Amino acid sequence: MLRKPLKNRFAFLRRHKRTCLDCGFLMIEETELIPSDRTLLGAHGKAGLPAGALLTNCRRSLWVGYELAYGGPDLDGVFQEIEKSRKKCIGFFRYEPAFTPTQHLDLQEQRRREKLNWKIARLGFFGGVLGALIGSFLRDLPHWIASAWRWI
Repeated sequence: MLRKPLKNRFAFLRRHKRTCLDCGFLMIEETELIPSDRTLLGAHGKAGLPAGALLTNCRRSLWVGYELAYGGPDLDGVFQEIEKSRKKCIGFFRYEPAFTPTQHLDLQEQRRREKLNWKIARLGFFGGVLGALIGSFLRDLPHWIASAWRWI
């Protein structure tokens, strides 16, 4: 009897495909896409379309393939672009309800700064520990040299 893969037996082990629908920079014109609009776009318009769906775009302008393939607004192009995997998208930032794309950009910058501050703090801590170890070694170095000199 063949066994099912573990991820098929347990739903919580399945990985969700990360797409533009999960990103905070997806917008129509300059406005945020609310969850209901995201659902309508994810259904490819079968349940209706949000107003201005043709003007859906990425706030970070990372839809290069869409811009090169389609000269102007195209609904099929929008559907293809929002369904692409964004696992390695450099501009991806998880959608937070009630934030505009501009606020998502500010939030992303704030989190980037926080990560940088933590890295600097860790570097300072480990540098201090290393400095203390080297200092204690150098403090005892003359004693070790004198002991070794007696043996020579």
